[in-house]
Amino acid sequence: MKQYLLTAAGRDRPGLVAAVSKILFEQGCNLEDSAMTRLQGEFAILLILSGPAQTGGLEKKLKGLGKKLGLAVTLKPLSSRESKAPQKMGERVLISVYGADRPGIVHRVTQHLAQAKVNLSDLSTHRTESKGNPSGYILYLEGEAPDGVTPGFLENDLRTALAEMGVTVSVKALSSQTL
Repeated sequence: MKQYLLTAAGRDRPGLVAAVSKILFEQGCNLEDSAMTRLQGEFAILLILSGPAQTGGLEKKLKGLGKKLGLAVTLKPLSSRESKAPQKMGERVLISVYGADRPGIVHRVTQHLAQAKVNLSDLSTHRTESKGNPSGYILYLEGEAPDGVTPGFLENDLRTALAEMGVTVSVKALSSQTL
């Protein structure tokens, strides 16, 4: 078995995950890691999968599905080096930032985390709206803090760095026991 990166994106509608996963199952593939989301009316999927070394049939089926459903689909073979999971750096953390919606929140937070050597593994944002109130903004991040950097230290550091933005910051340890 060989590993691949599959991406697909297009207009959201029910059944897209079922259609993609059906082809992968029928072609003898196994999902190793995945992220799927809907952003406004668009759907996106990012998968690491293992499958047969010869992908002619898989690529043909995926291309046909993309054409039928209006999805931009790519299948990239991964080298053995690319297939290796990254080594754990340190403590896993869950970071949430929320406040009034304004430009620059994601940049400021991620820039500060990069300077602190936090390796991000997941990020999602959501705008909140309520009638008569300004839009709110929620940013969730998961990552690994380097050894010696505690969730408490990161939380205080981010609060100080983002104080003038008026956002609320929370950093929690994310371990398999808390899941």
